Amino acid sequence: MSELNIQEEWVEYITLIVAFLGFFIAIMLRTPAFSYIAIALLGLLLGRTFYIKHFSEPIFPFAIMISAFFIGYFAGSFFVSRLTILLLFVATFVASYFLHREKIITIFKSKSFLK
Repeated sequence: MSELNIQEEWVEYITLIVAFLGFFIAIMLRTPAFSYIAIALLGLLLGRTFYIKHFSEPIFPFAIMISAFFIGYFAGSFFVSRLTILLLFVATFVASYFLHREKIITIFKSKSFLK
């Protein structure tokens, strides 16, 4: 049996944790309105995170973690329309990324924010 090498395998462990987190959040939100609000906020937040990490670090590990969270959330969403969840997440993710890319919404530590 080999040793656990956290420095090389951190993506796999965090991806598993994030997938379970998404699953449990989806199960705990039984009201459709709260579930839709949560997935919209998460789409906005993850779109921003994807934009920030896109320029500073390798993006593939973060793309895997974002996908794992969404798959976990999608699998746990028993009480809402999964098609609506998918469309809402993709729409808010793309909108957040586009708004940050076009500098309509700026990052707090950017120079244009501190005018």
